[in-house]
Amino acid sequence: MIYFLILILMSFSFNQKQLADGVLSVVGKYVVLVSDVLEETNMLAQQKQISPEKNPYLYDKVFNNVLENQINTLVVLNFAEKDSSLTPSFDEIKKVLDERVAFYVSRFGSVDALENALGMPLFEFKEKNIDVVEKELWVEKFKMKNFNDVLVTK
Repeated sequence: MIYFLILILMSFSFNQKQLADGVLSVVGKYVVLVSDVLEETNMLAQQKQISPEKNPYLYDKVFNNVLENQINTLVVLNFAEKDSSLTPSFDEIKKVLDERVAFYVSRFGSVDALENALGMPLFEFKEKNIDVVEKELWVEKFKMKNFNDVLVTK
C-alpha cells in the first residue's frame, strides 16, 4: 500500500514539471489549445522579427491578440456551421492553401527556406492546415452573407 502511494505521489511530481499542452478556452464544441496559439504566435513573431527573449512585452501582446482572434473566429464559426449552404468545397480549400503556400514561399524566398522555417515539408503543412482553412472559409462566407451590406459610419 505504501509503495502504491509513493508511486502516485511520484507520478504527480512528474506531471507538474512538464506541460504538454493546455486548454486556454472552450468555444462551443471547439477548444483553443496553448500549442495552437503558441504556434501562430511564433510564426507571427518571426515575421515581425519580435524576439520573446528581447521583447517579452510585444511577444505577449502578439500572443494575446492571437488568442483573442482565435476565440472570436470560433464564436463566428459556431454560428456559420448552422448554415449548410456555407460549407466550403474542396476546390475552394485547395485554392486558398495553394495561395497561402505561394505567399509564404515569396516571403521566405524559396520552398526550402519555407520548409526549414516550418520544420516540415509543404505537403505536411497543407495536410495540417486543411481544417484550419475550411474553418476560415466558413467564417468568411458567414461574414459575407450576413454583414456584406453593413456600413460603418461616424
